[in-house]
Amino acid sequence: MADVVLYEIQDGIAIITLNRPERRNAVNAELGQALNEALVRAATDRAVRALVITGAGTGFCAGGDADHLGNAAAGVARVAVSPTEPDPMFAALPETPPELRSRYTFARAMPIPVIAAMNGPAAGAGMALALSADFRFAAPTAAFMGGFIRIGAIPEVGLAWTVTQLIGGAAARDILLSGRRVDAEEALRLGLVTRICAEGQVLEESLAFAREVVRNCSPRSIAVTKRMLQQVNHQSFAEAFEQARLETRPAIRSSHFREGVAALRDHRAPNWPDRDE
Repeated sequence: MADVVLYEIQDGIAIITLNRPERRNAVNAELGQALNEALVRAATDRAVRALVITGAGTGFCAGGDADHLGNAAAGVARVAVSPTEPDPMFAALPETPPELRSRYTFARAMPIPVIAAMNGPAAGAGMALALSADFRFAAPTAAFMGGFIRIGAIPEVGLAWTVTQLIGGAAARDILLSGRRVDAEEALRLGLVTRICAEGQVLEESLAFAREVVRNCSPRSIAVTKRMLQQVNHQSFAEAFEQARLETRPAIRSSHFREGVAALRDHRAPNWPDRDE
């Protein structure tokens, strides 16, 4: 039997591939557990400097598998974790806020850039997974379908908040209260995707972008900036300003700042230390 999640590393970039193409990578219990493990593996491996998540075949992720949803309807499957009962697996990063300790939110807490290489449609929980990434590169056939209300469910894992933050209240209501399909072109206009890639090139373009970030950007600075971005919606401007002030001194005293300035001065590519140095 093929692995339902594939994991590989290229040039310091972890690639997670959801691998149930015959079901458009719908999430069942097996795939969900394997995805959890792959996310934690990428987050805790110091050699990994970026993560790309994609799907096998023609779909990114069709959301919950129909059989799995049937078990949930029958009260057999466990419902999603909550901030009061987070998934203990994601405590592998101790500073992760409880609300980000789930497979559909953990990418936001990871100290590395995460790119969703959307090779096809993302529906339901698959939409939540894609929107948890820092960047979304879309194939022309990619689409979002938040059709929760069409099966008697509701937008999970804070997705109403996430979509509203990304594209505003009116557009979020349009999408989530209709459950309609949003194609790649509309998603780009709304700001749900970062770019649309050439046909058949979404993974290659995602990896090229990840390599550029890994080569040019300090892993320490990325980790700190992601942490700041996590907190911004809970802060006043004065609080965000103070946080930046407190982070500035350790930043400019770090080996990363010394290396970045030296590379700038010497007109060469930086040789970044580990993010914790």
